[in-house]
Amino acid sequence: MDSSKLGMFALSLRTALPYTLSIFVGYVLMGGVFGMLLSQAGFGALWALGMSVFIYAGATQFACVGLLANGVGLLEAFVLAMMINARQIFYALSCLNLFAPYPKKKWYLAFTLTDETFALIHLKAKHTKIDKGYFMCAVAFLHHSYWILGCVGGAILGGYVSINMQGMEFVMNAIFIVLFIDVCKNTKRYKAPFMGVLVSFVCLLLFGKELFLLPALVLICALLFYDTMSKKPIQ
Repeated sequence: MDSSKLGMFALSLRTALPYTLSIFVGYVLMGGVFGMLLSQAGFGALWALGMSVFIYAGATQFACVGLLANGVGLLEAFVLAMMINARQIFYALSCLNLFAPYPKKKWYLAFTLTDETFALIHLKAKHTKIDKGYFMCAVAFLHHSYWILGCVGGAILGGYVSINMQGMEFVMNAIFIVLFIDVCKNTKRYKAPFMGVLVSFVCLLLFGKELFLLPALVLICALLFYDTMSKKPIQ
């Protein structure tokens, strides 16, 4: 990477950093919980580093702790990972046009597309005055770094202390609530977000908390697609 590109990426990091600080708290705390659980299962910091760098999927990594501890086969682990991360298909499809102008960056952007990264780049990227490709990469890189820091730090700490981690999972829920409020405040569009909430609530009642997410995503996408094709876009 030449000096001009390095300078642009450094500028992008400085620009993106303030927007990612709330994610920093959540990722470090949740990554730390994962690292501690992994350490308590008998796997050290190198395992945490490898999984946070190359898997980079919170729910899947938590599931992997039990899989590793119980010696589950590769096929079973693959199927479980696909089921847990099925929602990413919808995120990825909605980002095809967003990432298309940046062919050299789209592979990293696709790999690092998490729930929080998806929300933040859609909320902030179109308003930034710098190159949007570099800005999105900076957001993705910072989030990835936070997760790695939390996972490895938790694994190291877990080798020395034992902490009651009950209730820590609510950290990420709180971040999603903040992002949801931020979207509504900045876009002034309320119908689509609250339609998502309503559909999710109905699916939760119908399918239960273990199974509601995928049906909710399918139904939300179908309603948005119908609304777009009917030429009455949701405002």
